[in-house]
Amino acid sequence: MTRREYTVRTVEHAIDARPPWGATFSEISKALRSIETEYRQLHGLTADASIPDDALTMFPGDDELIIRFTIKEAATR
Repeated sequence: MTRREYTVRTVEHAIDARPPWGATFSEISKALRSIETEYRQLHGLTADASIPDDALTMFPGDDELIIRFTIKEAATR
């Protein structure tokens, strides 16, 4: 038998999207570039490496747009 234990960490970037204006394309683009860079660094990818299509997800909050990814790490004891 093999036992494995992992910790899953969620990283989120939140963009202000309060009504009535919402989030601007410029702010969304900046946040995407930032979180893509962070994703690559945490997963040990080069700057030109592609990111899986389902790696980053977006969710609406009450007054914000949330961009999220998770990273699975070996659990520490």
